[in-house]
Amino acid sequence: MAPEFVVPPYSSGSQPQHNGPVASAVSIVPTGVECIVCTSDAAEVEFPIDAPTSACNHPPQVCVGCLQQIILVSITSGDYSTGILCASPDCAQRLDYYDIQKFATPEAFDRYDKLLLQDSLRTDEHYVLCLEPSCAAGQEHTGGESNNIVTCHSCGTKQCFRHQVLWHEGFTCAQWDEHQRVTVVQQEMSDEWIQANTKPCPRCSSRLEKAEGCDHFTCRPPGGCGHQFCWECLSPWADIISGDNSKHYDHCRYYTGRP
Repeated sequence: MAPEFVVPPYSSGSQPQHNGPVASAVSIVPTGVECIVCTSDAAEVEFPIDAPTSACNHPPQVCVGCLQQIILVSITSGDYSTGILCASPDCAQRLDYYDIQKFATPEAFDRYDKLLLQDSLRTDEHYVLCLEPSCAAGQEHTGGESNNIVTCHSCGTKQCFRHQVLWHEGFTCAQWDEHQRVTVVQQEMSDEWIQANTKPCPRCSSRLEKAEGCDHFTCRPPGGCGHQFCWECLSPWADIISGDNSKHYDHCRYYTGRP
């Protein structure tokens, strides 16, 4: 399925950008011939001379402007990795590298070309992508684990080659391994304590701890939802008040039906 996109402003009159070969691959069609995407029938609409791919068995049906936009959206959304499809109905042909080079804007094709290169390099165990979210750079790291600090040539961000995380400042890799192990153990102990010493509010599921007092419990705000219930069986307190102790759940020590 072709990705959704906004019909570009040039579909109503202004001209799309041409990238090299596209300038000789388009023709001006007369009024009345509509693009199946933007349905423009302006006096001058540029269409490819041929269908988008050599494997298509239909005449051109999408104007150059919309074709450029389809390619751009596929590139920016990441859909390019599974192939950019011809937008004509019942046509499942994929545009190849040279089709995209022909019809994409210069900026879009440059990005596409770089993304393909990065995709190819990702299979290289020595190629490292920068972990800084605002940086899309990558580089070859030949030091391996004997030189675990990788400094991005583009933005200067440091990361660990061995652990694939931002550099653990103040820790050697061995110390980082031990730190992670201790963190996991502490988290497991914390989870066990929470399970043993708290109960979930029946309404909002907040974990609650009862220090003292009677078993008429309130999930108190802030942080709580205000729900009142029996601490022993979690039965709603409103049901108990409106009825009697038979409204406790039958496993509760306050349940009147207990032998």
